[in-house]
Amino acid sequence: MIKSGDYQYILLTDGTAELTNYTAYAEFLTVPAQIDGHAVTSIGSEAFINSEFLSSIILPDCLTTIGIDAFCGCSFHTSITLPNSLTSIGGGAFDLCTSLTSITLPDSLLSIGGNPFTSCDNLTQIQVSPDHPMLLTTNGVLFDKAEKS
Repeated sequence: MIKSGDYQYILLTDGTAELTNYTAYAEFLTVPAQIDGHAVTSIGSEAFINSEFLSSIILPDCLTTIGIDAFCGCSFHTSITLPNSLTSIGGGAFDLCTSLTSITLPDSLLSIGGNPFTSCDNLTQIQVSPDHPMLLTTNGVLFDKAEKS
């Protein structure tokens, strides 16, 4: 584990970084695209768990993975911008984000773990492009196209 500023991270085998812990208390946060010269491609499991002070977070364009329970318990988290590079969201990634009202899933997203939005009581809209290769929404409910057809 390496510490750099407000973050702890590990280096992945491809030389990119996975953020494993955030130690500060910002209300509005832009996650860096690089840390110590390494592209940030992954938010690790529970990296921001219970960061109740976060109300807005912007993720870098190079991010490909959000781990299991990465933002679980961020109860005041009202908005998030998911990058077009994102390919995977872990199970429970946004569990208990009770103030989250809407989210747009990028077309690059290929894998979603179980129950990523459990107990998001105010989440009324999950937006997916009609051209998304595997997902669709019907009446605000997210479906896998293969299971729906």
